[in-house]
Amino acid sequence: MIGIIFITALIVWALIALGLSKLLWVIFRFFVNPSQKGIEVAQSPWQTLRNAVLQLLLAMVIFFSPITDEIVAYPKYLEMCQEAGKYEFASSMDSKNAYGREYVMKFKDEKLVSLFPEVRELTNNKKPNSASVKKITVHLIDANTNELILESKIVVPVSSLSAIPWDGRRIPWLLHSCTTDNKESNELLAELKLKQVYRFGSN
Repeated sequence: MIGIIFITALIVWALIALGLSKLLWVIFRFFVNPSQKGIEVAQSPWQTLRNAVLQLLLAMVIFFSPITDEIVAYPKYLEMCQEAGKYEFASSMDSKNAYGREYVMKFKDEKLVSLFPEVRELTNNKKPNSASVKKITVHLIDANTNELILESKIVVPVSSLSAIPWDGRRIPWLLHSCTTDNKESNELLAELKLKQVYRFGSN
């Protein structure tokens, strides 16, 4: 049901974009050649094709304009995603010292980052309307000694200009959650023989 509504909304918006592009093209033609108002002017096949292509391009610009912030932010977001899920040793830790430990996973240092029109860290708690993400530091901490073993980061999209309201959240169209399934990190965890333990209610 939700899929049908989504597809229907896209079709309706596409038709609106086509209609607006045609209207804007007529207005443009009028201002370029006001003397030809109301006069049918014969066009060559090349002119007809050119005008159709230009109207189609204009329609595409209108169609994608609501997600302009996500389109601009997407390359930087991909760069962040490539780093997400990569574990690094703590400054006082190495593979020998980390081997075979039990750990708890803790999430620290949540930072709200705006990606449009430029990348900047936000210091207030108010979520922006444009493309933005939350960067969260993940700590793997020794369950017995409380030493930091490994750390990583995850990136979670939180908003955009035309984000879809869903279940109390706003889901962007292009900025989907980054995968944290990093092959190198998975191999590192397996090599170190680390075992995760759970402590409910721990911070």
